Amino acid sequence: MKKLNPVLVAFLILVPSVSFASTLATQLASSYVPIPRSSSHAATGVPIVVFLVLAVVAVLLLAVVIYFISLFVGYSRSRQTLKSGVPATAKIVSLEDTRTRYNYEPVIAIHLEVMPKDQPPYTAVVERTITTSADRFSPGKMLQVKYDPAHPDRVAIVDVTP
Repeated sequence: MKKLNPVLVAFLILVPSVSFASTLATQLASSYVPIPRSSSHAATGVPIVVFLVLAVVAVLLLAVVIYFISLFVGYSRSRQTLKSGVPATAKIVSLEDTRTRYNYEPVIAIHLEVMPKDQPPYTAVVERTITTSADRFSPGKMLQVKYDPAHPDRVAIVDVTP
């Protein structure tokens, strides 16, 4: 099962939400009855721009919240796999730049060949930030990993074997 990009999910939620917000703002503006402030001033209403700006800001905040929730869920799954997963050995097949940054560090997709003890090997992908220790993650290196037998695509790196 392919993992969805959180930014794409936020965008897919953002587009219909902006459309809904603009429709709602238009309906509110068309039903708005201005209240005169005084007899000497002309009656003025709140411009539709205010409604649109508030709607867009609310939708953007919702997208940011959804993005961070998806990061937290991924982090929780990785911690759960490290805690209760089945140990195995894995070999790094290749590295791929995801073109994503986390705290200014590149997030790399590490393609692994996971070799469980009593099962045939299979491939999995783990996304991880690579810092100054990038030489530890090179094709051909062996890793100690843990995987979830119910969801074999959930793999967490425990340690890099020298």
